[in-house]
Amino acid sequence: MLNNNYGGGYSFGVELIPPVSGFTYSYSAGTAYAPANYSSTYQMIEETFYTLNMGSVYKLPNGAYFMCDADSGMIYEINSSGEICWKYSNPYQQSGLMTQGQTPDTYQGGNRNSLFRAIKYPIDYGGFSGRTFKQQGVIEIIP
Repeated sequence: MLNNNYGGGYSFGVELIPPVSGFTYSYSAGTAYAPANYSSTYQMIEETFYTLNMGSVYKLPNGAYFMCDADSGMIYEINSSGEICWKYSNPYQQSGLMTQGQTPDTYQGGNRNSLFRAIKYPIDYGGFSGRTFKQQGVIEIIP
C-alpha cells in the first residue's frame, strides 16, 4: 500500500499481512481490525519519492517493489535495499511529447506529465499470448 505521508515530504510503501488463518480472518468484537504494525516499510534511498495525491506501489514476484510517483510521471523498480533498479519518466504531457531529457511543464506546483498508476506485466502475461509485438520506434522525441 502507498502511504503518501501528506505533509511529511516523502511517500513510502507499506506492506501489511492481515491476521488470516486459512480463509478466515481473525477479528475480536470491539477492537480495530488490522495488524498492530506494518510487516515492512520501504522507500527509495537514492532519490526523494513524494507523490501528493495519487500513485501506486506493489511487491513484484522477484521481491522488488514497483512504485508509481504519479505527480511527477515517474515509475521505479526498487530492490529490497531501497536502490533503484530502473526508472522511467512518462514522456507525454498535456502539450504533447517531450524531448528526451526535457523537464516537464508545471502547473500549480505539479508536473504536466502525471500518471494515475502503473502496472508491470510479466513476459508470460496471458494477455500477451498469441500476439506479435513489433517495435514502433521511440516514444519521446530524440534531440
